[in-house]
Amino acid sequence: AREQRYREDRARIERVLAARAAEQVPSAVIDSGATSSFMRPGDGAIPTGEPSDKVVSMPDGHVVAASEKALLPMTKLRPAARDADILPALEHNSLISVSKLANAGYYTIFHPRGGGVTVHDESDVKLTVTQDAVLRGWQDRSGLWRVPLATNVTRSTVHDEDAETILVD
Repeated sequence: AREQRYREDRARIERVLAARAAEQVPSAVIDSGATSSFMRPGDGAIPTGEPSDKVVSMPDGHVVAASEKALLPMTKLRPAARDADILPALEHNSLISVSKLANAGYYTIFHPRGGGVTVHDESDVKLTVTQDAVLRGWQDRSGLWRVPLATNVTRSTVHDEDAETILVD
């Protein structure tokens, strides 16, 4: 019992130390509500030297301009997934767009109960589903992912002519 308690305590200490180390590593929020990836200056984006023409509506309603096009520092991603813009007005977190990842051929999986998030190349994923989806949605023209706030949804009730997914009950 004593040895078991020691192993459990040691495992708990290692988890705390790993969590603290992770907080010290530069990170970004992986954002399913962002249409593009936006980086804070100094968060490791690789500037291209090309000015950005992106204008962004911030959550508080004010509009800000990106300063420069950049690449995300994650070199394992395809070029289309690495495209980003430097947004000096971002104060707290850089944002990596789930839509941009999906459009470049990646699955993003948010694991339940704090299990983290993983991004996988579409050619490396074999998805097995044992039950029907509890929610089903589509990608709108702006690149955001949407789900209906109603049941019994059909194509005629979806008000997005660019929806690629037909929703059925």
